Amino acid sequence: MHLLRVMFIAAVFSSAALAETPEVFPLGQVIPKVECSANTKQSYALYLPSTYRKEIRHPVLFIFEPAARGPLPVRIIHEAAEKYGYILIASNNSRNGPFAPELEAAEAMWKDALSRFSIDPKRMYLAGFSGGARAAITFATACKGCIAGVAASGAGFPIGIEPKSANYFALFSAIGNEDFNFPEILELEPKLQAAGFTYHVRRFDGFHQWAPSEVWFEAFQWFDLQAMKSGALPENQTLIDDALKHSLQKAQQLSDEQKPYEAWRLYRQIVADFSGLSDVSKAKQTADTLSKLKEVKEAEKREHADADLQANLTAEIWQKISRLGDNPAEQQTNLRQLHNSLADLRRRADNEKDAQHAVVKRALNQEVVHAFETGSHYLDSKDYRNALVLYDVIVSIAKQAPGAHLQKARAYAGLNDSKQALEELRLAVRDGLLDPASLDQPEFAFLRASPEFKSILASVPPSNQ
Repeated sequence: MHLLRVMFIAAVFSSAALAETPEVFPLGQVIPKVECSANTKQSYALYLPSTYRKEIRHPVLFIFEPAARGPLPVRIIHEAAEKYGYILIASNNSRNGPFAPELEAAEAMWKDALSRFSIDPKRMYLAGFSGGARAAITFATACKGCIAGVAASGAGFPIGIEPKSANYFALFSAIGNEDFNFPEILELEPKLQAAGFTYHVRRFDGFHQWAPSEVWFEAFQWFDLQAMKSGALPENQTLIDDALKHSLQKAQQLSDEQKPYEAWRLYRQIVADFSGLSDVSKAKQTADTLSKLKEVKEAEKREHADADLQANLTAEIWQKISRLGDNPAEQQTNLRQLHNSLADLRRRADNEKDAQHAVVKRALNQEVVHAFETGSHYLDSKDYRNALVLYDVIVSIAKQAPGAHLQKARAYAGLNDSKQALEELRLAVRDGLLDPASLDQPEFAFLRASPEFKSILASVPPSNQ
C-alpha cells in the first residue's frame, strides 16, 4: 500500500500544470460523467461549486460509491458542497468487490482530478458508503497523512485496520439508527477515543444508506473546523461562534425534549469539536452532569444490550445461509428453516408494539443483505441454482425486491431459461428498478436483441442516480 502514498504525492505535484488545461466545466451543476484523460474506461461524477476559480486552491471530496453510482452521492452532497466551496468527485467505476479494480478506479480518478482542477493538497478528503466507506478508510490509512479527513456513511473500519494504527486523518462517521451496522459504530467509538482519534459520530433517522443532505452540511462544517485547528485553513471566528451557538442550541433542545442521553452525547461531542477553538467549559460541565444521570446510564446500557440481541438474532440465520450450498440432500430442510426464521423476523419487525421491533428490523436487514451478497457470490461462480434458492427467499420476505428479481433474472439467463429471465426483469421494473445500466449484465447477452428485452429496457425510467 506504500504505492498509494507515492501516487498521491506524484498526483499533487503534477497538478502544477493545470493552468495550461483548456477545458471549461460548468459551475454549480452536477456532471454525471467525466472521462479520465489517461484512461477513458474510467470516469467520475463531478461538481464544481459556483465559487470555483482556477487560480485558487479548493478543498475536494473524493467519493466511493459501493455500486459505482457516482452521480448518486454527488446529488445528495452538492448543496452542502456549494455552501462550503468543496469540489466533489465520485468514481463511476469503484464498487464493492475485489480490491484491484477499486485501486485502479481510485488512481485514475485522483490523477485525473488533480491534473485538471485546482485542489488544495492540505484539504483533500475521502467519502464512502458501506463498502465504499471501508475503501475510503483503507486509502486514507495507507496514504499516511495525505488525506485530511474521511466522511464514512454506514460502515466503519475494514478488517485488518484498527484506529490505533490509522490515526492520520479526521473521521466524520454517519450512521442511521436503523442501519444494521449501527452496533459496529457503537463498538468503534470507544476504540477511536482510546486511540486519540479526531472523530465525530453523527446519528440520523434512517437505515443503511448514504447520509442525507442535511448531514453533509455538518460534515463540511466539521472538516473546516478541524482544518482551522490544524492550520490548513485560517481561523474564522464568525464561523466558529455560529457553529458553536447552533450546536449548543440543538443540545439544549434535546434536554428540553427530555432526551438526556442524546443531549449528553451532543454536549460531549461539542467539547471535542470546539476545544482549542472556543471556550467549551460550560458544555463540558453540562456533559459531566448529564453523564451521572440514571436515565443516561440506562440508555447507554440498553444500546449495548440491543447490539447483543442483534448479534444473537443474526448468528443462527447466518449459519443457515452459509450451509445452504453444502449438502444438496439437506437443502430443502435448511431452506425451510431459513425461510421460517426470516419470516418470523419480518413479522416482529413490522409489529411496532414489539418493544424490540427496531432491533429486529436491523437484524432482518442485515441477514437479507447477507443472503443477497451470498447469492452474488454464487452468481459470480456460475452456481445459478443455489443463487436462485437464496433470491427466492429474499423475494418471499421483502415487500419490494427489485435487486433480487434482477439477480434471479441473471440466474435464469445463466440457465438459458429466457422466459423466466424476462419475467423476473419485468418484476424488477415493477418493484422499482431505476437504473438501465443494471441490465447490462453478461448473462443477458443472448437476450438483448429480443423485442421483449428491448421493451423492458425501454420501460426502465431514466436513471436519476
